[in-house]
Amino acid sequence: MGHASQGDRFPPRRRRGTGCVLSRMETVLPRCLIAVRELYSALGLEGHVFFFLFGYGYLGVSLFFVVSGFCIHRPQAYKHATTSSDRLDLWKFARRRFFRLYPAYFASLVFTSLTLCIFPAVLSLARHQPLNLLERADLPSLLTNAAFVQQLRPHALEFNGVYWTLLLEVQFYVCYPMLLRVCRRIGFTAPLFILLLAECIFSFWPTGIPVFILAHYFEWFLGMYLVERLANNNPVKLPPLAAPIFFLFAVWSVFHPFVASMEWIFAACGSAALIANCVPEKRDSVLESRWLVTVGLFSYSLYLVHIPVLDLFWNGTKIAQKFVPRIPMQIALLGVLFAFAVGYFFFIAFERPYFFEREKQVDLAIISVALESDSQ
Repeated sequence: MGHASQGDRFPPRRRRGTGCVLSRMETVLPRCLIAVRELYSALGLEGHVFFFLFGYGYLGVSLFFVVSGFCIHRPQAYKHATTSSDRLDLWKFARRRFFRLYPAYFASLVFTSLTLCIFPAVLSLARHQPLNLLERADLPSLLTNAAFVQQLRPHALEFNGVYWTLLLEVQFYVCYPMLLRVCRRIGFTAPLFILLLAECIFSFWPTGIPVFILAHYFEWFLGMYLVERLANNNPVKLPPLAAPIFFLFAVWSVFHPFVASMEWIFAACGSAALIANCVPEKRDSVLESRWLVTVGLFSYSLYLVHIPVLDLFWNGTKIAQKFVPRIPMQIALLGVLFAFAVGYFFFIAFERPYFFEREKQVDLAIISVALESDSQ
């Protein structure tokens, strides 16, 4: 059996107490890859708590882009490897991306807007002053982010510090069908180096366009490249130390202006090395731990809400200290636990209802056929 067979079999493996959500998700993604989704969310969240080390969580964001490219291209990669045809149904693709991305995103927009109103409302009531809730809720920024037109109104990017990554994701999705067509004509290696060159150029000489796609598309394409090689029984093989070395360079670059522009490329290469070494073949990896996989299921919702929750606790603690100076700022760290609780609620309410079971079964069938042919 080839290299791709062990890591991509990922049977449901139901366990007592794991619940139907976990078993359904395991039919789509390897357990390790679900856990990797949690790593990007945790890095993003902790990066905002310990920003001096992680540069506001950019390590997690780059990992998110690589994992996203891996997951989005995966069905097409295995379909092409099995049937030599991967005609992309644009309507189904757009529908799945919409319902996977938008419901939780729109809910987080409303949640972020409400958190902006809490403290001004409390202070206004305490001081018996009038309050313009519409102004405090920043509805123009809410609508701008909802329509993904932040590039026309860059100030709206400050509404929630993670939304710029979702704007890039939408751009990635829009360009994916065209990129896939190009790759099928000229191969995946040439676009990989072209996008790497483009990211290097726009990292050192950025354009005036905020959230410019070519400044990050190499990171997303890395995920596509990894799964394409995996589907064709030719997985990318890297030394075990490749991931930590690239991540160390990414952290080191934050403190050195000369290479600071390369931080995203280093982080993306470290993320790709992590996936290449941990996902395809190693089923007993620490990334398969039950708690990490379970939390990884709602990592997207956690990612969306963690900034307003942390801001809420941080500002609330600072206000409380004015009345009770003995309150330590460490109390604000309770926001981390609360962010997990809110993220899980968002997953239950706004993510889980939009899983497409029938389409998942089709994806699993395609992958199963590929594995059977690989074993022969």
